[in-house]
Amino acid sequence: MTMRAGQTQSVRFDGLLTWVSEPPWQGTSGKFRVGLIVKPLDGQGTVSRGGDEIRVTLDSPPDSGFAAGDRVELLSPYVRAYEFLAGGGTEIGLMFKAAALQS
Repeated sequence: MTMRAGQTQSVRFDGLLTWVSEPPWQGTSGKFRVGLIVKPLDGQGTVSRGGDEIRVTLDSPPDSGFAAGDRVELLSPYVRAYEFLAGGGTEIGLMFKAAALQS
C-alpha cells in the first residue's frame, strides 16, 4: 500500500487484533512496534484482494501497560501517513489509535 505524507485512507484490518512485537525502542518513551495486515478499500468501498503486512510505531502512554507479546485492538478505521527521516532518507510512517486487550 502506498501512502503519501498527510494522506488518510480507509482500511479494513484483517482481524482487529494485532500484537506488540518488540520491546520499547532504546531512547524512546513508551514506543512499541506492532505488526498488522491492512486491506485498502477502493472508491466503491470494496475491500482490495491484496493485503500488506506493515509494521508501525505505537505511541504508548506510560499508564497503558503495553508490553512485548501483548495483543492490542485498533480503535480507528483509518491510518494517517507522515514522513520522517531514517537512515539518511525519508520514510513514510503510519498513525492510528490502539488499546490494550484485557487478559
